Amino acid sequence: MTDPGLVATTIALGDSDQPLPAPHGANTVMPAQVFVTVHGTTADVVGAADGRELGSAPVTVDKERRQVEVPVKVTLAGCGSRTFGGGRPPSAPCWGPCFRKAVRP
Repeated sequence: MTDPGLVATTIALGDSDQPLPAPHGANTVMPAQVFVTVHGTTADVVGAADGRELGSAPVTVDKERRQVEVPVKVTLAGCGSRTFGGGRPPSAPCWGPCFRKAVRP
């Protein structure tokens, strides 16, 4: 990842009875209570069932190691005092910053 502004990753936290559409037109579905979408140096947190914005999360980008770190507050994740067993495998489409959604090849 040499340009974080060109990549997006959506992480599904929690579970749901049925897979739900990932936000930003990512063209995938995942079981989730909350979706965290990292795009560039920002991340948004939305409710999976209704797409309601729950907040944002800080993003730290390490270009040399090609890694990102996104701490999500438990209160934003909507899980109260519960902890999630980890996110689902992320979806990593190209990110269209001008369109604020995933760009399909």
